[in-house]
Formats: sequence, C-alpha cells, structure tokens
Amino acid sequence: MVFAGGTEFVEVVIVLSSIVPVIGIAWFAWWFLRAGKRYDERERAADRRHEAGSVGGEAADTRPKTGGA
Repeated sequence: MVFAGGTEFVEVVIVLSSIVPVIGIAWFAWWFLRAGKRYDERERAADRRHEAGSVGGEAADTRPKTGGA
C-alpha cells in the first residue's frame, strides 16, 4: 500500500528520513552524556571539586589544613 509517495522506493526513503535523524540524535545524546559522566568520574577520582567563582578553573580546597602530620 502506497501512502505519500508514488512508489514503494519513495515510501522507504520517506520512512528512513523520519527514523534515522531521531536515532542519530538519541545516539549523540547518549554519547555526550556518557562523556560527561566519564569526565565527572575522573574529576572525582583526582579529588578535584569545581566550585563556582574559583579563579582559573581551580577548585578551592575547603579541607582543614593539618601541619604536615
């Protein structure tokens, strides 16, 4: 059964042009969020905390200083 196009080939092209971009955007979102998660895990592992207002992107160390003990 032909719906919008004149031939079945046109129908396939229409369906694929509707589905492929959605899959592409979903994949990119998954990839982008996974990269952000890995970045956060590296930051946590290095014990660096980014706080708003820190100079030069360096995190402020709020832990109490122990005199080298």
